Amino acid sequence: MEEFCLESCGAKCAVISDQNLREFFEKNKDYMNIPDLKTLDDSFKAKDVFIYLDCKPSEEAIKCGENCIYMRYPKSELTDSNIAYVVRYLLEKQYGEDNKATCHSACVSKDGYGILLLGGAGSGKTSMAVNMCLQRGYKLVSNDQTVIGLFNNNLYAYGGTKFINFRYSSVTENMPYLEKRIFPEIPEDVWNEKRLVLGKDVGMELEDRPVLINQVDVIQIDNRKKRLGIKSGESWKNNFLLYNILSENIRNTTSTIVDKLGRPIGYVPSYDSEELFKSRCEMMKIINNSCFDVLSGPLDKAIDYIDNKNKILRKEM
Repeated sequence: MEEFCLESCGAKCAVISDQNLREFFEKNKDYMNIPDLKTLDDSFKAKDVFIYLDCKPSEEAIKCGENCIYMRYPKSELTDSNIAYVVRYLLEKQYGEDNKATCHSACVSKDGYGILLLGGAGSGKTSMAVNMCLQRGYKLVSNDQTVIGLFNNNLYAYGGTKFINFRYSSVTENMPYLEKRIFPEIPEDVWNEKRLVLGKDVGMELEDRPVLINQVDVIQIDNRKKRLGIKSGESWKNNFLLYNILSENIRNTTSTIVDKLGRPIGYVPSYDSEELFKSRCEMMKIINNSCFDVLSGPLDKAIDYIDNKNKILRKEM
């Protein structure tokens, strides 16, 4: 049996398997949707355990306990990532127990202070993060998935995913200086073509330590507008957004365990609790009491506004 440990932003999960999973994790960890993933040898120091055994399908393909997920399913009917992402449930549970949560967002930092960028799919979070790093000297904390948490009544970003899924249409509009580097040739499907690239491979400096979040912005980039719209962040809509993006992983609403054709093969219960719920509500309270704005308008004006606000806030702290 193969035994090793996975670590992500302070959370650890042991993996015990009769398949060679460690090689897969080590090869793909930088591109997986698990923040700052590392492989370690100290499996028995891990708090939770994921066990995988190759076998025939059964009604008990997935068994879940408080600190363990046990999976039995033929490897030939799964992709490696189908198996790998099972551990995310256990890692997310540990985040919650440590007053942390995965937040669908981007985050950049400067001088130890972080800016959390929120917004729906296609809102421009990635374009903001890339341009702020490459044009304004910020470091990349995360793109798409950020682990945030409470410490001494302050909100910190502890790490996140650092790969960029560049869409051709977005690059040509918002990052034209990267077009030839990422897309040497114009793709046939200019609207939907994507390239998966590590942030460091396009020159972005990476943040390697926790940063205090002193600024949160909900953004909607629209280059057709001439002016930047700015309003206070706290509202029914944004509180609803915050609760959803802080809860979706611990409540297991973003994914399920599926085979290579996307068919569900087993049930994983929510690892949420009232205590973890209260911790997330406290995060929301701190965000609402921070410099929390909603920005709508052209990319260059949004970057100018966020950068200038951050200079003022860093002087005040």
